[in-house]
Amino acid sequence: MCLAMALSATSVPAVQISGVFGDHMVLQRDRPIKVWGSGEAGEAIKLELAGNQASATANADGKWSLELPGMKAGGPVDMTITGKNTVTIKDILIGDIWLCSGQSNMGTGFDRRPPPLDPGEMNLPKLRYLDIPNTLAQKPLQEAPGLRWMVSSPETVKHCATVPWYFGQMLQQQTGIPIGIIKANWGGALPEHWMSPDSMKDVPELAGLYTEFSHKLKAYEENLPRNMKVLEDWLGAANEAKSKGLDIPPIPWVRDLNPVYAPPDSLGYFCMYNGMISYLTHLPIKGVTWYQGESSQLDGPLYYYKMLALINGWRKVWNDPDMPFYFVQLPNTAGASGLPEFNPIGIWYFREVQAKCLQIPHTGMAVTIDVGEEDLHPRNKYDIGRRLARIALAKDYGKNIEYTGPVFKKAEIRGNKVILSFDQIGAGLMVGRKVGLKPAEEDKGGKLQEVAIAGADKIWHWGEAVIEDNTVVVSSPEVSAPAAVRYAFTLNPAKCNLYGRNGLPVAPFRTDGW
Repeated sequence: MCLAMALSATSVPAVQISGVFGDHMVLQRDRPIKVWGSGEAGEAIKLELAGNQASATANADGKWSLELPGMKAGGPVDMTITGKNTVTIKDILIGDIWLCSGQSNMGTGFDRRPPPLDPGEMNLPKLRYLDIPNTLAQKPLQEAPGLRWMVSSPETVKHCATVPWYFGQMLQQQTGIPIGIIKANWGGALPEHWMSPDSMKDVPELAGLYTEFSHKLKAYEENLPRNMKVLEDWLGAANEAKSKGLDIPPIPWVRDLNPVYAPPDSLGYFCMYNGMISYLTHLPIKGVTWYQGESSQLDGPLYYYKMLALINGWRKVWNDPDMPFYFVQLPNTAGASGLPEFNPIGIWYFREVQAKCLQIPHTGMAVTIDVGEEDLHPRNKYDIGRRLARIALAKDYGKNIEYTGPVFKKAEIRGNKVILSFDQIGAGLMVGRKVGLKPAEEDKGGKLQEVAIAGADKIWHWGEAVIEDNTVVVSSPEVSAPAAVRYAFTLNPAKCNLYGRNGLPVAPFRTDGW
């Protein structure tokens, strides 16, 4: 960013632009372009961008905001903001901005585990990347810290997270449109950390959670004077002890901390939204990708309602009720699993709740049950990022590309067999083999694995499963009267191999409600 100062001898506040704006950034195409910042109260501010102009006057607090009509994809262009001084933002592209958020797997970089992944083509001048620094806040921040947009190159890609970058790479290469990636993640994060502050109130099923939060906030406010007095007394005693060469007394326990964020690093409701998202909401974006859930497995069915609050809350603050929101269903993890379990809490049930989130309009789910490994942080982020990109290409860019494998539809019991049928079957089902980063290929001599069958006794046995006329027929000599089938419904169904002929896996499913 080039800043040309032209201050008077008396020195007044310089015109400044929000930290969201910077050299090499992307502005969302086809949406009004909003620009905001600060200066001297009453100062006249002028904005020029690609021949378009706007003006405003800084208010009594020195704040100003401007808006220009939306622009078509293109660039590069420069933006000039002029008051008593001039600020110039260079090399701006007009394209699509995608926010990539969640927990640690959304932020894992190319250099996390040797040998490093090969990013492929990195010289992509129309792919830009912005990393939001980890910040917690009790109230929504109105201004961004100093941020730095990067242009994709061999020198910068090593500083990027893999899933967001692979997602952006595929979009940019397939569409030719400038793509801006904003990455905002936090290891171990929960949906309630990222929710906008009012979002829980709009979901009746979260009334209990919101009541708990409200009680904690009330207790914090009521006990704040007491807690401050306790700490002030301790500080006085500590200083006195130190001056006398005595042992400093232990720091007293302070109860009823702020449920939003309890310093120094306690996570609470809305803390990441307040510190990392709030100041982005004035910047129009195309959509969101989301990779989170490892920390939420104990939520069970409640997770769906948390996601409903998160998604609708973000759509509300961005004033975009149809904003795309595409998420990753958790991959296989830990050691290879055996037969399905009846433990009602586990990642196998959690994946099912994630799939339920597809009931929320304008969402999509990348199935990744075949690309995980024993590590909670699978190294193959290539397929994950590109499967997210396939969803966006099909839904948002009009590309004739299949973005999902077949989806389980229903089960029909015929004697000692269970017939499984599917939706979105495309060219059909296949037994597939996935090796490394290569697309899954048909395993013509292979047999379907990770298919379990049970009778009314609820005792599971491995089933004999074959593909017939784009259905899957399951049976077992040990189950004469079948009642249910489960596919890949374990922690790590490492051998799962049911695919569509488009190379995309069938998501884990079960036919029972046990």
